[in-house]
Amino acid sequence: MIVTSTKREEDPQDLPMGITSVSAERMACLNVRETTDLAPLVAGLSMTNLGPGRNKMFLRGQSDGPLAERTQSTVGVYIDESPLVFSDTNPDFRLIDVERVEVLRGPQGTLFGAGSLGGTYRIITAKPDPHTIAARVGASAGFVQRGDPNFAADGMNNVPLSPRRSAIRLAAFYDRYGGFIDDAGLREQNVNDTKIAGARISYANGLNDRWSLLITVNGQQIDLDDTQYFSPDVGVLTRSNLVPEPRKDRIYQAGVVVDGDLGWADLTSASTIVYRRISNQSDASQAVPNLLGLDLQPSPFTSRDKIRTLAQEVRLAHQGRRMDWLVGGFYLSRAQNLKTSFVVPGAGLAFAGDGFPSNEVFAENRDDDIKEYAVFGDIAMHLNARWEVSAGLRASRGALDVSSLTTGVISGREDEIDLQNAKTSVTPRVAISFRPSDHLHLYAQAAKGFRIGGVNINTMISALFDPGLDPDEALKTQTFTEDSVWNYELGVKARAFDGRLETSLAGFYIKWDDIQTDQLLPTGFLFVTNAGNAKNYGVELQFAGQLNDRITVTAAAIWNDPHLVEGNGFLNAAKGDRLPAIASFTGGLSVAYEQPVRRGVEFAASADYTYVGSSSLFFHKDLSPRMGDFHRLGIRAGLQNELWQLALSVTNVFNTRGNTFAFGNSFSLNATSQYNPLRPRTMSLNYVRSF
Repeated sequence: MIVTSTKREEDPQDLPMGITSVSAERMACLNVRETTDLAPLVAGLSMTNLGPGRNKMFLRGQSDGPLAERTQSTVGVYIDESPLVFSDTNPDFRLIDVERVEVLRGPQGTLFGAGSLGGTYRIITAKPDPHTIAARVGASAGFVQRGDPNFAADGMNNVPLSPRRSAIRLAAFYDRYGGFIDDAGLREQNVNDTKIAGARISYANGLNDRWSLLITVNGQQIDLDDTQYFSPDVGVLTRSNLVPEPRKDRIYQAGVVVDGDLGWADLTSASTIVYRRISNQSDASQAVPNLLGLDLQPSPFTSRDKIRTLAQEVRLAHQGRRMDWLVGGFYLSRAQNLKTSFVVPGAGLAFAGDGFPSNEVFAENRDDDIKEYAVFGDIAMHLNARWEVSAGLRASRGALDVSSLTTGVISGREDEIDLQNAKTSVTPRVAISFRPSDHLHLYAQAAKGFRIGGVNINTMISALFDPGLDPDEALKTQTFTEDSVWNYELGVKARAFDGRLETSLAGFYIKWDDIQTDQLLPTGFLFVTNAGNAKNYGVELQFAGQLNDRITVTAAAIWNDPHLVEGNGFLNAAKGDRLPAIASFTGGLSVAYEQPVRRGVEFAASADYTYVGSSSLFFHKDLSPRMGDFHRLGIRAGLQNELWQLALSVTNVFNTRGNTFAFGNSFSLNATSQYNPLRPRTMSLNYVRSF
């Protein structure tokens, strides 16, 4: 759903309520290449840190837990018009050749549908330009302290096909992140090398004065040689596994957008297909003695996930002197197939007498079929030059059909199960806006978000906790219900000193009912349940100041208190427990400096600082690993002109080893502490050339 325009990008005062827009120029200044690099620039943005393509994103403290299995993401992730995430991790598209990144904080259910409880994250790509030939190449090389070298390269080429009407644009990139984690059990060093490669091709055609066509195809592949957590019990940046933990993540997206001017309204049709394929292996050896009573031995747990999403949206929009309105319809179809396998050498011999003569002690073949239908509308009334009221409503129907075949010793039987879950939801939004002057904007709004419910069909749940439970009754315990959020917000945006100082301040109160959460069984397997109800209140600050012609300062911070008001005893979650993985305070500051040194050449330097407060991995802080409470500093300096840039950058200047995320492997979490550290001090030389 397009909710911004180039006009709003040029004038931050006109940005919609609760939105941060980060331009390509600002990202280039701070060498922002991935979503985690945006933390110093966006208030309330936080992420887990398992590695590219494995992270969950949170906004405004809306954390359903740090694990990702079957719950829908609390943050909607889009590239242009295409939704990318439903119930998996952020695919982490590289921020290469993009126009800007938009972060919409607070529930966006009226315009974006199910999910987006905390907000929406949108990558707006650079579009083909039919007016000019343009090209750019970039490369960087460096090294990680006590790790392997880094390397990155990217390029862009824009070619007009017909004057002022059509063009094609191609962008491609390759990143190699050097490993820095040693594995004593496998006798390997720097095991967590990561390679990311991708490309985008876009075709734009101004069919005539009223109609235009845009076709975009994106592809990206991530190859993680191994995971990036270590165990302080073993050593510094060292762990001891019996099985390597590689991961491959492939995602392909194609979108077709048609825009037309009907005279009385603008018509937009957006069609999208997304295909994602993920393969993952974990070391499940530590689960063998407790689960099967066998000796500890190298035992892999593997998963292969195939996801196909089709989405179609059509909307009409009109902007008038006294009233703006938008109406539309949306359809989404998502098919997901997950195959998992747990193999224990020698298990077939040990359990042959029980009728399970296979080393594959647990396997599941699960198909999820999700359909969503929706109609929506939004209207804004300009009461006069200063006052505006707006409201929106979305009516949607979500249906989930799940079938699963489970086999093996853990399941206790071979069984095929088919369950359905459907829900009709109505999502409203209301807001009022007042502009007492051209430099001050006050607003208040209330908005709702929701996620449809689902089912667990891992029959190990009933087998482990109540072996005598009737199977039909067991299935009833495996559903989890819809959750919903109400967000109430007051905000102010101000501009001073001829626009050189811009700031926004928002206070919010959030009520979250029936929180869906991915949780761990004692064995290390995951399941989904409802954790209870929560509330959160807090303050967000965004600041940007042009101190003079040479110095620019930006800052972003959030203070919040997300906690349960009703808990789930099964999770050791009680009233007053904080939501997991969310710090009370997180803030970032960046400074950029430019100084001419000769005709046409400038010296440019920047620094970015981030502080992340302390948080817990799970709901009960006394029974949960702690993480966070670390500082991070990056600096960058070099020379540039209109055609080239040459810069030296240093990230994590003080080589801080803060625990960014206290989780790496669910099967060994109870046996050893797990740290995902900041990437050690990394020095890189970067060069960019435009043509």
